[in-house]
Amino acid sequence: EVDNLNTLTRMLPIYLSFVLFWAAYSQTGSLMLTQGFVLDLRIGSFSLPVAALNIFNAGSILLFIPFFDRILYPFLRKRNINFTLLRKIGVGFFLPAMAMYYVAGLEVYRLHLFRQGKVFEQKVGTKTMEAVELSILWQIPGFVLIGLAEVFCSISGLEFAYSQAPPTMRSLVNALFLMTTALGSYLSGGLVAFLNAVTSPPWVGENLNLSRLDLYFFVVGSLGLVNVVVFVYFALTYVMVDFTKEKDSSVGPGESSEDKEYDLLVGSSPSTSTTTTSTTTSLVTDTSTGTSTLTYRSTNGDNTEEGQGRRHHNENGTGNGRRNHNHNGSGKKTKTGNSTENNHDENSPLLKPVPIALDSDADSLVELND
Repeated sequence: EVDNLNTLTRMLPIYLSFVLFWAAYSQTGSLMLTQGFVLDLRIGSFSLPVAALNIFNAGSILLFIPFFDRILYPFLRKRNINFTLLRKIGVGFFLPAMAMYYVAGLEVYRLHLFRQGKVFEQKVGTKTMEAVELSILWQIPGFVLIGLAEVFCSISGLEFAYSQAPPTMRSLVNALFLMTTALGSYLSGGLVAFLNAVTSPPWVGENLNLSRLDLYFFVVGSLGLVNVVVFVYFALTYVMVDFTKEKDSSVGPGESSEDKEYDLLVGSSPSTSTTTTSTTTSLVTDTSTGTSTLTYRSTNGDNTEEGQGRRHHNENGTGNGRRNHNHNGSGKKTKTGNSTENNHDENSPLLKPVPIALDSDADSLVELND
């Protein structure tokens, strides 16, 4: 438990870095869309819905994932370039900052056009807004950059959470990683409220033509760059430990890790059960041939032991004995021998099969008696 807590403590700075990443990412569903309302939505005779720009975010993800997986990463591996999980995450943190700087520059130019009077009335839903003569398509690079950042960060972050978490804490660590998404959204909303409270006029007001949305985007982008520097510091000191490739040295030969975990929980392996030993024996004597046969079968759990002894009696008082011993799974043992016996009485009644007691731990058959 102490080791697991230490592992979680080492991972915490990496996870906290994701909060600012998701804060920048959340702009694609909030203020970047708000900026689109005051851009030119007309494409020929068609008016593009503002929310449609997110298709470039999702489309870039669908495009770049197979490109990276099938082309870029194999290319780098062939040239012995070690593009580790932490390096991928670092690149992913840098791209949203660049996206924020891009849309901030776009907002600066939009405000410049507004001051020059290049404005027209645009109806968005039930509202009529003053938009500038700048196509909304200029927002596409910002959405693509953030989609590319998600390919680096989100996928690598999930892989990092799974590989670095101890098996007993894997669900908890993945839940903490997903929680950073919510924390990033809360941070974005809190940052807007804080900046509006300390600035006049507010940077993010109802009328964007009288606000300073560009400065807000610059702040988010700058925080992203600071986040990259802090992340690099912790990444350089982090030691990767892949729990998915570690083997429990306490697991014995032929014992699975699931059995070991079961042992720790209930004190015994699920494959271990209490077994009882049962033995069945019988003795048959054929008076016509003078042969006595003793057979037995001993069962102990999954192991079965079988044995058979045969003795032929003659009137001269000699007898030949043969014992066959078979341990299931251990091979077959055969013993032969000669012994001197009392004469067999031909007038004795025929012996019928009778059960007799036999020690199940015996290694050989007992001497056969008439």
